[in-house]
Amino acid sequence: MGVFGIGTNVKRIDSGIIRGNIYPIACMTWYAPGCPPRPLLFKFEGEDGILQTITDIKISHTDFKCYDGEQVNEYRCDAIIGGIRFGFKLIFYILNCQWVMVV
Repeated sequence: MGVFGIGTNVKRIDSGIIRGNIYPIACMTWYAPGCPPRPLLFKFEGEDGILQTITDIKISHTDFKCYDGEQVNEYRCDAIIGGIRFGFKLIFYILNCQWVMVV
């Protein structure tokens, strides 16, 4: 089977690097047995230096990826921030237990 390359590339595919502006966040999550963590709310410091809390998060898609060789859970989300609906990604680094927001 190795003649045609079948089974030679069986390790996890790397998704490359994260594109967009990355903001470190503090995230409150729900952990259920056997399921990935589910973000409930998060806080981040805006570009104006004000601490913002986002509570009504709508998760549209969850995916398990590898960025630069690190395993992550990626959540595509929508939320209303300052009266405007924004789309963003929340990324959870599994080994570091660290959350970031990508806009």
